[in-house]
Amino acid sequence: MANDENASWLFGGDKGEKGEWEAHRRFISPQYNAIYRQGMVGPRHLKESEFALFLQAARERSPRASEQFQRWFLTDRLEGGDYGDVAMERIGARAHSLDAETALGIVRVFADVMDEYYRARPKREMFVDTWQQTERILRTFHTSVPDFKLGDVALEIAASGKAIAWMCSAIARDEMWGHGFAGDRRREDTLHLLNPVEVRAFTSALVERISAMATPELLDLPRFGTVMYTLRDSPWLKEVVDKVIQRLAGPRTSDATFLSFLEAMAGVVVSSDRGVYRTISQKAIAGIIGDEQFDRRWSRLAKKSLHEELATKRARIIAMMAEAKNW
Repeated sequence: MANDENASWLFGGDKGEKGEWEAHRRFISPQYNAIYRQGMVGPRHLKESEFALFLQAARERSPRASEQFQRWFLTDRLEGGDYGDVAMERIGARAHSLDAETALGIVRVFADVMDEYYRARPKREMFVDTWQQTERILRTFHTSVPDFKLGDVALEIAASGKAIAWMCSAIARDEMWGHGFAGDRRREDTLHLLNPVEVRAFTSALVERISAMATPELLDLPRFGTVMYTLRDSPWLKEVVDKVIQRLAGPRTSDATFLSFLEAMAGVVVSSDRGVYRTISQKAIAGIIGDEQFDRRWSRLAKKSLHEELATKRARIIAMMAEAKNW
């Protein structure tokens, strides 16, 4: 800092008239504090010039934006985590000040890379949940960026975005609940990212893509349980959804596929008391495939003689179910 006068302007003094801190973009303003902090460039931070090029590429719909973001989250930091963490913090700090085209470009990047980000940096290895960060950023875009309309890119990303699981989790299921198509968490209309027609079209496009995936590819989706809950909650394309469920857990499904389905449904629990563990609820599974079908299939499989690999997987699933009863 050059002198005490500058220090006083940035950090000290009474707020005075309402909005003075924000009007002068002072460090002490909650609105701009995060931006100034992210601008301090050192070995732990991203260069502002590099971040500016990312924003430009996102605005221009260039694949360079996704490529840059992927390089960030694949690069470890000495202090822990990765540079994707830092990029997400900076996007969050600037989200309210971006223009609509740049914001929509960032949505395209998220829809392209977030599944791969989760595979590279699953929640149990991250200090924060990156997918939840993206949801907050989308909300900020919606409330603070003039002319931002998620519906302008919804069908585009649903049709071609690589991050199918992220789109189910961060957009489709949340919007279905928000509109009252499922669940009990209906929101005020002003909080909806998509209108009812857009929600239906967006979710239906994802369901069609999921139904076309090969079974191993489908079971490999990150946060597979959330994907299945999205299918279950969708009031559209029920016949397509039923076929997917039958393929994964129907009476004619092999023991190997059914056990893989159960294992994929296990979620990660982060507990301050017990650390990180995985658990699976019989009630949740029954809610997906039906109580009677689950009881019949699981009771038979629990008693069946299996070869070593499947027996080991079954034992692991039983242990995770036991965790679900305790917590």
